[in-house]
Amino acid sequence: MTPFTKPRHCLGFGVVAAVLVAIAQIFYATAKRQLEWDSFSYVQFHAHRSAIYPAFLDLFGGDTLYNFQHKIDQIATTQIALYMLATGFMLTALARVGLPVSALLVFLLAMLVNFYAQSYHHVLMTESLGLTLTQFMIGCLAMWCGWRRFYWLGLAMFFAMLGFGLRPNFLPFPFGIALIAGLWLVVTRPAIKQWAKTAAAIVVPLVLVVGFENAYYFAHHETRTSILPVHLFGKASLVLAIQERRGVDSRFYDGGFDELQPLVQNLGREFRTATDYYWAGGEYCMWAQTHARYENAVYNQIWWRRMSVPDTEWGWRVVSAYPATLARL
Repeated sequence: MTPFTKPRHCLGFGVVAAVLVAIAQIFYATAKRQLEWDSFSYVQFHAHRSAIYPAFLDLFGGDTLYNFQHKIDQIATTQIALYMLATGFMLTALARVGLPVSALLVFLLAMLVNFYAQSYHHVLMTESLGLTLTQFMIGCLAMWCGWRRFYWLGLAMFFAMLGFGLRPNFLPFPFGIALIAGLWLVVTRPAIKQWAKTAAAIVVPLVLVVGFENAYYFAHHETRTSILPVHLFGKASLVLAIQERRGVDSRFYDGGFDELQPLVQNLGREFRTATDYYWAGGEYCMWAQTHARYENAVYNQIWWRRMSVPDTEWGWRVVSAYPATLARL
């Protein structure tokens, strides 16, 4: 199918797509609970969380909002509305730059049938705004690629930086946009004015978002803490649990982490039993889901038992000792 040829047709497709996404939300509402375990760490703005999502929640009442169902529903409705706008904008932008209608329909269908991802719009977690910011970023980047208006590049960088402030694992987005802009400068060798506009479009959003995120964070916390040691401990525990089916390597527990060894051994036995069952049956998706549940169990046990975890150096030593196991994961 050929691309749309008139701007109003592109806009019409985007509007229809946004309406379909809104209607589909009726069927996603019961897929997840509105408050998950992680939700409270954002609502109460724990020190290991970045500031963008707590700042968003603060618009609805801050740390009191989870006591009021109508406020939770307002947040879910706002997340859905923002996602509708992002979907309509992204597909309009992709239509404007000449993507075939068939490709646009595939994108729309892929979004509609992704039941698991779409259900997050009803939950107080960062996944919903993460999807929204990603789609705004893609739309702005498409518009910049089509017309080279540098405010589009700046907006793409702005949404990418908001995504990074929302979820630190979005760090590749701003780096990717900066790389795309840099490659364009190297290949086209434009006038010095274009270099300056490109630099401003990359640097200004970065400074604005980083400045706001840091100001909001340090208004609530004296020092910044990281959840990286806990996540890395979860990954390292998983490596220890499955490497060559030999179980836990005790040499990694020298240095005061003896209390962690029974935890990893117990969860490791459960993990190996489940993965042996699903892997033998060829059910790769269930194996991957079991993998995720195992890691969540490690994280939850650490928080519930208020256990201290090794620093990141310990995690890096474990994963670097078994590169084949890590690669398999």
